[in-house]
Amino acid sequence: MTSETLGAYREKWREVPGGSSENERLFSTDLLALPSADMLAHWEEQARRRAAGDLAWRNRLYLDVLRGKRVLELGSGLGYDGLHFVESAGAHWTFADIVPDNLEVIRRVAGARGFGAQTAFHYIGDDLSFDALGEFDAIWVSGSIHHVPFEIQHREAMNVMPHLVPGGRWLELVYPRERWLLEGEQPFSSWGRSTDGDRTPWVEWFDAEKIRARLAPARFEVLLDFEFGASEFRWVDLRYAEPHAFDPARAQKPLERVVTGLADRVQIDPSAQRLPFAGGRLRTQAELWARGATLDLAGAIAELAPLASGRELALDLEVEVDWGAFVLCLSDRAAMNRTGGAAVAAARPWRQRVTLRGASADIGSLLVRNYHAGRRSIGRIVTATLRVGT
Repeated sequence: MTSETLGAYREKWREVPGGSSENERLFSTDLLALPSADMLAHWEEQARRRAAGDLAWRNRLYLDVLRGKRVLELGSGLGYDGLHFVESAGAHWTFADIVPDNLEVIRRVAGARGFGAQTAFHYIGDDLSFDALGEFDAIWVSGSIHHVPFEIQHREAMNVMPHLVPGGRWLELVYPRERWLLEGEQPFSSWGRSTDGDRTPWVEWFDAEKIRARLAPARFEVLLDFEFGASEFRWVDLRYAEPHAFDPARAQKPLERVVTGLADRVQIDPSAQRLPFAGGRLRTQAELWARGATLDLAGAIAELAPLASGRELALDLEVEVDWGAFVLCLSDRAAMNRTGGAAVAAARPWRQRVTLRGASADIGSLLVRNYHAGRRSIGRIVTATLRVGT
């Protein structure tokens, strides 16, 4: 990565949010230019607003979880979250950021409030290295690394993972896919101007599955995953589910295979109907559980099975449902018996994302059925990506 690549993000994120999403944004350089007493008073007012705002519930929920724990925060901004847990829970907090002035503001506030012994600071350089750091019980990511492209996020996550202890937590605030849909499905290179102002070069939507894909091949289990604030935010709480520290030699791009040629590979059941001139849409019979279509996954599974080594596979689907509802499930090679995960996708005005999981040795197909008694369902599978589960 070049300094020019990360430079655009450094320039943007010296402008950091205030106490809540509705407060003004601040430039850390301007704060540092204030007299110390004025800077501290300004910081404390913003911290007070944050403690009473739409993210305040995290302070209560994680007070005991983080009590006395070692926490690394990625993209710490002006440190409102970390210094709260330092003061209230006795946490030992390492603030990591790509903007030196952001870290300097936190350093001065921590010193003025007597928290110097419980705080540490790490400047995230162009190499995204964290080699100088020790072990942590939790990684706190509050609306930060989703502001760079996925490839950069993955590299940063892989460099951080060796420092998270087995059973440790990955706690992350993101913008949900539903918000992206409601705001017009903009390219990530322009959506940030809607979410965080004109100077924002990038932002992506995330859910728990997409975060787990970013953290692959490290394995995590989902403890919490929900939207709040009228679909403005999503909170994801993961636990590192391996008994040993992450081996950096395993760090690699998430292992996946895109199932191509869907229009030809989705086999419509004889009892259903392929709608002409409708982009590969199918229409089921009106009976509950009527079969609609199958998608053979055997080729992609065969490619990934040697890499899975006893781990499950995850199938990420994008589905359009125009009428009714589909049941999507993983089945055996004959598409007769369910052997993996299942999900319901009902009619919506946008594409839906569904993830199914199952053991590579057991699954062979995706089966699509009708989920309405007395009503046909109409829709199509838009994309299918099979990956090693995390």
